[in-house]
Amino acid sequence: MRTRISIAGLMWGVLLLALGLAALKSGSDAWSATIFLLTSGTLGLGVVGVVCDAPVARRWCVRLTVFATSQ
Repeated sequence: MRTRISIAGLMWGVLLLALGLAALKSGSDAWSATIFLLTSGTLGLGVVGVVCDAPVARRWCVRLTVFATSQ
C-alpha cells in the first residue's frame, strides 16, 4: 500500500523547513523562542490527542508526538 502525499502537504513541509532554516541562520533569541514554543505546543497537542482520540486517530497522534512530524 502506497501512501499518497498531496501538493498541499508538500507545501506545508517546505514552509516548516524554511522556517526552521531561517531560525538556524538568524540565531536570534526571538526565533529560538518561537521555534521552541511551536515545538512544545505540537508535542502537547500530540499528548492530548493520544489521551482523547479514538483508536484510529490515536496512532496518528502517537506518531506526531514521538517523531514531532505531521503527515
